[in-house]
Amino acid sequence: AESNNTERFYCTVSEQIKGIPDGDRVLIIFVADTVEIGSEYIVLLNKVDETAIFYVMSSKSSVYPISDTESISVIKNALNDDHVTE
Repeated sequence: AESNNTERFYCTVSEQIKGIPDGDRVLIIFVADTVEIGSEYIVLLNKVDETAIFYVMSSKSSVYPISDTESISVIKNALNDDHVTE
C-alpha cells in the first residue's frame, strides 16, 4: 500500500548523467510535496531491485531544481569523477 507521504509520477528524462534510467519515461516515487508538475529537476535515484518497475529518491535531499546550477555542477562532477579517494 502506498503511504500518504509519497507521490508517484511518470517523469520524462531529458539528460541521463550516470547509470539509470533505462528509458526516456520512468515511474518515480517521491516524498510528498518534493516536486511540482511541469517543473524540471535533477533527481538522484535508486532502483529497489532489478525487477522493480519504479525508482525511488536516493535520499530525502536528492532532488534539485534545474535552477540550482551550483549543486548540479557539484553532482555532475562527482558522478563523472573516475578517481577513487582513499
